[in-house]
Amino acid sequence: MNPIRMNLSNGHKHGVHLEKRYAPHGVYYVRVSIGGRRFCQSTQTDDVKEARRRAREMILGWQRGIAAPKARSEFARLGKVRAEFEKWSRVPGRFKTQRTPKDYMNTLWLVVRRGLGNEDMTEQRVAELSTSVLTGKLVKDFEAWMLTRTEGEPERIQAARVCVDRYLRQSRSVFGADARQNFREEGVVLPDLTEFLTRSVTAPEDVEPVPPTDAEMRPLFEALPQLAVERPDLHLVFLLAVYTGLRRRTLSRLRWEHLVEREPGEFWLELPSSVLKQKKSQRVPVHPALKIALDARRTRAGESVFMLPGAEDERRYLRSETLFRGFNGWMKSIGWTRKQTLHALRKFYLRKIECQHGRSAAQLLAGHAETSVLARNYIGQPVTPRALIELPGSTMRPEIALVPGRLVVEGGHLSGPSA
Repeated sequence: MNPIRMNLSNGHKHGVHLEKRYAPHGVYYVRVSIGGRRFCQSTQTDDVKEARRRAREMILGWQRGIAAPKARSEFARLGKVRAEFEKWSRVPGRFKTQRTPKDYMNTLWLVVRRGLGNEDMTEQRVAELSTSVLTGKLVKDFEAWMLTRTEGEPERIQAARVCVDRYLRQSRSVFGADARQNFREEGVVLPDLTEFLTRSVTAPEDVEPVPPTDAEMRPLFEALPQLAVERPDLHLVFLLAVYTGLRRRTLSRLRWEHLVEREPGEFWLELPSSVLKQKKSQRVPVHPALKIALDARRTRAGESVFMLPGAEDERRYLRSETLFRGFNGWMKSIGWTRKQTLHALRKFYLRKIECQHGRSAAQLLAGHAETSVLARNYIGQPVTPRALIELPGSTMRPEIALVPGRLVVEGGHLSGPSA
């Protein structure tokens, strides 16, 4: 959205304009160029009629030499913006947790680094940058940087676009209407951020909110016995996805130390916050069929501390990327037509958990900060709670009751399963 400009010069040789900053909210400014220098002065009102009256008084005063326009101040540095935003965000009730504003600023830092093409830029160097770098070009360069890392794979391109959309929404939240008003009151001079705040990027495609049906899943389960023989690692990926509902990045970081026997014969994945997107520890029950596959993998893993094969580098975004590519190829070879693969299995898992164990258990296993995300993007239409899928020619029957017995939610944590 472009600023609103109205010519108030009435023949004045300097060409004075009235401009509303941070449209649609904000106050009107008188902008004028005199002798090659640019000046900008606030009218201290957001009412256009009153702004016109005050602007004419200012112009008359300048013409008569009674007053002079103030030279435009230097734009604030990003470090100043961060300091003022964090101070403003500490007001009780402004945010649910102090983590939220910190995440906003950290995301803004990330967008600036990647938009400028220098991800290794230090915190101090970013803080010294002028806010004039926050432009529409930065937004497009940031999107381009994210997409160049996808190697042209459709699923990774989709995931990157979703990340771009989320990162921009978070970084733009630093400059919400209330926050900008506080910046003005504290004397933090910002450039015209219209392009940065409104520049559109390529929208992510539909994320297929409806979970896969039992009919869609049946061909995958029917092909599992052969997969277990020919590609045991891909077989383990499938069981981990469909019996834990964990995200791809978390799967790549699973260690053997996370597998804990809490009761005789009852195994859980005790996951620390460092391996989870929500940065909050989580407990996930392990199905007996999955435990059998994990035991088989452990004999093949040797001294590796990770459950899945891949480079021994936990800091890498996806350790087991080659393995996941092979898994995507296998699903498509079976006739899978959805754009999502592993994430579709996560939706299938959460949908079944909700049917058997209730919405609270599904919410805890999903790990979403907002409960509405689960209902909107994962649960979809109601299903038969006792829906089962059998494996032809196999004694293993993975009931998509997914967890034997009944999970119990107590004090915000899962316990059980109880018979």
